[in-house]
Amino acid sequence: ERLATGSAAHSADALRVYVADGMSATLVEVFAGSDEAHLGNHATEISLGTGARLTHVTVNLMGQNATHLASNEYHLAAESGLRTLVIQSGGALSRTQLFPSYEGSGASADITGLNLVGQGQHVDRHDAGIEVLAVAVEVLWIEQWWQVPVETIALRGHQIDQCL
Repeated sequence: ERLATGSAAHSADALRVYVADGMSATLVEVFAGSDEAHLGNHATEISLGTGARLTHVTVNLMGQNATHLASNEYHLAAESGLRTLVIQSGGALSRTQLFPSYEGSGASADITGLNLVGQGQHVDRHDAGIEVLAVAVEVLWIEQWWQVPVETIALRGHQIDQCL
C-alpha cells in the first residue's frame, strides 16, 4: 500500500518487479490517503521472464482532493502472460498510463479497468495501443475473471452494480 497522509504533499516513487522464467505471481498495489490535496506520481516497471505469468491489480482509493498519476510499464518475454486490472475510485484527478511491450513471440496481455467516479471527479486510463472497454463490459468481465457474481463485489462499501 502506498499511503499519503498528513498535510498536502507531493510524493514520487517507483517499484520494479521481475518475475523469473516459468514463475507466476500476483501483485496488488493500493494507493490511498487522506482528503488533503496530495499529488502522487507513481511508476511501476514489471518484467516477465520467458513463460512467466503475472496478475497485476492496482486500486486507487486516494482522498477526494488528491491528484493521482501512475505509469505502469510492462516488458513481456516470449510465452509470458499478463492479466491486469486497474480500479480507480479516488482522487479529484486521476490518470493511469499502461505501456505493454511484447518482446517475445507468444507474449500476451489481458488489460482492463474499472472507473468508479462521482460528481467532480475526472479519471482516465491511457493504454498505449490498446482499445479500452466500456464500463458495462468491464463489470461483466470482472464477474467472469474473478468468478464472483457482480452483486458480491464492493469498493468503498458500495456494490459495483450500484455504482454504475
